[in-house]
Amino acid sequence: MSDDEYRLVLPREHTLMEYPCGVRAGERLRLKRDLPPLEPEGRHTRDTITAGSIWLVLAGLPHEPDVVWLREPSGQSHTWDDTVLNDFEKVDPDAS
Repeated sequence: MSDDEYRLVLPREHTLMEYPCGVRAGERLRLKRDLPPLEPEGRHTRDTITAGSIWLVLAGLPHEPDVVWLREPSGQSHTWDDTVLNDFEKVDPDAS
C-alpha cells in the first residue's frame, strides 16, 4: 500500500498476534533513541519522541504482516515497518 492510499481498517481485521519480525501483540517495547517525528515530506509533526518511552505492540493485519501496530505512551496508535526492533528493544515482562 502506498503512502497516499487510505483504506478503512476495522478492528476485527486485526488478528495477527505474532509478527514475522519477532514481536507479539501485548509485548512492551522501549524506544532506544530519541526520534524526531516526521511527515513523509520531512516536516516535523510534533515534539520529539523520547528515548526510554514504553510502547505496546498491538494486534496487526494478517495481509500486511510487515506493518507493526504500536500504541505510544500517550495512547495514540502508530504503524511501523518490520524493522521496528532496530529502534526498540523488548521490555522484560518480569522487570519492575
